[in-house]
Amino acid sequence: SRSMPASARSIHSMRRGRRFCSTAATSRLVSKIGRPTSALSTERSLDFLRAKGLDAEDLLLVSTLVKTNAGVESIDVSGNGFGAGGAASLVAIVRSSPQLSKLDASQNNLRASAALLAEAAASHGSLRSLAMSANAIGASACTAIGEALAAAAGGSGLAELNLSHNAFGRAGGGLAAVPGLSSLRLASCAVGAAGTTELASSRRPVEQPLATSTTRPRHVP
Repeated sequence: SRSMPASARSIHSMRRGRRFCSTAATSRLVSKIGRPTSALSTERSLDFLRAKGLDAEDLLLVSTLVKTNAGVESIDVSGNGFGAGGAASLVAIVRSSPQLSKLDASQNNLRASAALLAEAAASHGSLRSLAMSANAIGASACTAIGEALAAAAGGSGLAELNLSHNAFGRAGGGLAAVPGLSSLRLASCAVGAAGTTELASSRRPVEQPLATSTTRPRHVP
């Protein structure tokens, strides 16, 4: 038989490579989360807490699978340390999950990209609880988070915000401008006396007292 032209062989090789990569990525994800990927499209509560170290590539695949799960209500990806590279996938998950009410993205080294997640939360409407503790969030990112949530048209709907163990210092006082919060956790953020005063004098009425702390921030590797 006539041999395949070089250009056709190249295209065939590329397609085969993409299929292999997709299969390899899926297999790797399954080994990390300990369940079939079909669960990501059906379960209402998805717990990836320390799922053997999900990285940004894993999270991209997770976001693709979760997009087909319109009923997911709670997601926990804390403790994986996938870094800022996973932020876009988290944002995609939030925007594609209309019933999502709770998201824990703590201990993932999100840094400044945490503000992107706050922007997605601000426009979501159903998300009631957002945790981003121990993410190396600095003062400028903290300010951006507060501004995004405060600027949400009609309010973000967020009731619980956990930003504990982030060294943003006095900038935490600016979170007083976020309306509707019944729980604001700022333990070990070194908010200091000035930030605490700002929270006490400027916060809107809430159903429960705001929990704050002025202790030194825990080191985040």
